[in-house]
Amino acid sequence: MSPRSLLALHRAILDLRAKSRKVAQLETLTAEFDSLIGDLEQEIRTEEDRARIHDPSHFTYPTYARAASTRRNKLVLSRDALLAQLPGAKEAMTAASERLAELREQKPESSTSENARIAT
Repeated sequence: MSPRSLLALHRAILDLRAKSRKVAQLETLTAEFDSLIGDLEQEIRTEEDRARIHDPSHFTYPTYARAASTRRNKLVLSRDALLAQLPGAKEAMTAASERLAELREQKPESSTSENARIAT
């Protein structure tokens, strides 16, 4: 294999690793956000039960429940934004994987064809 081919192969490997990391990070963050959202929902229910007020528009609705609800809503928006990025990241990872497979399938160049290319 020529140095140029080896360099292209190495770059394709690095690209695939980066794309795989991106997908893993998106999936991990999404799972963490889901967990945080569940925790906040439980805290909101607990606070509402403690205060015996479940209507957010009530004037004595617990301040902590209102703040936790706002935080939960922002986390839901963030999680949804991450989920929207996930298909594109998976598609990019698949493309990088296919590119790497193409480079690995290429036949090594013979020394005569390499010498002919250098001579021109």
